[in-house]
Amino acid sequence: MNKFYNYISSLFDSKNIRLIESDDNLDEAMGLLSKSSEIAVDTEFIWRKTYYPELSLIQIADNENIYILDMYKKFNLENLKILFERKNVKKIFHSIRSDISVLKHCLNIQVNNVFDTQIAENIIEPDNINQISYKALIKKYYLREISKKETNSDWSKRPLDQSQIVYAANDVRFLINIMKIQSSIIEKKGLKEDLYKTIKKEKENGEERFFISRLRRLRKNQKNLSNLDEKIFIWRELQAEEKNLPPNNIVKNSFLPKLADVIRKGNFQECMWLIKNDESRESFLSEFK
Repeated sequence: MNKFYNYISSLFDSKNIRLIESDDNLDEAMGLLSKSSEIAVDTEFIWRKTYYPELSLIQIADNENIYILDMYKKFNLENLKILFERKNVKKIFHSIRSDISVLKHCLNIQVNNVFDTQIAENIIEPDNINQISYKALIKKYYLREISKKETNSDWSKRPLDQSQIVYAANDVRFLINIMKIQSSIIEKKGLKEDLYKTIKKEKENGEERFFISRLRRLRKNQKNLSNLDEKIFIWRELQAEEKNLPPNNIVKNSFLPKLADVIRKGNFQECMWLIKNDESRESFLSEFK
């Protein structure tokens, strides 16, 4: 068995890494990828100072090459959208929700025909309490360690370091064959329907507007949430969405209950220090006063 894993691993190690930085590069890559029946996909992004994530890289692998798209370049993305929307090309992710969310909200790309190796592993090993990491998945199926030291790398930096490029490439390097192994196991266990039902739900969650998924999480964490608390929360989310700022930059989390008290007691002068941004303060007063 170890010889089999080492052989497959050596095939993956021979893949070429191609950094895509121009429309000509991208058109060539899309032409080659369009011939594939399955591709592996991952993204690198920054999500610290904005409401929407800032997309840095898209990594796509077929059986021969790994393409790394530098999304700080101004591409014509029509062919990329066509590729991701095609239903006869399977797109393989690990932990699909964040990648689907980034592609949907940053590029308005609808991804069809998807597979999630993390969900598949949970179907295969249902007794696992925690979601399996990509690193652990590689160790299980390839008996090798991969470095994840660039996980919190500065993906806005250009030029990219060689270690960043290798890290980004490795995030898609192994996915196609892991998918094939998992699919075979799931087929034998008769769990294919359960797998794709779960993947479909996770994909739909990733495509939701952020305030919807955040409101759902808030309701889960705060059982006694009032209608007023919800309305204030949604107002803040929509303000953050409009200004592309973190919600905490509109109103601090700790101030949200205070805003509810302001409304109940009619002490709207308190908004001067609770809501620093003039436009957001005016919006709040217009909505709740």
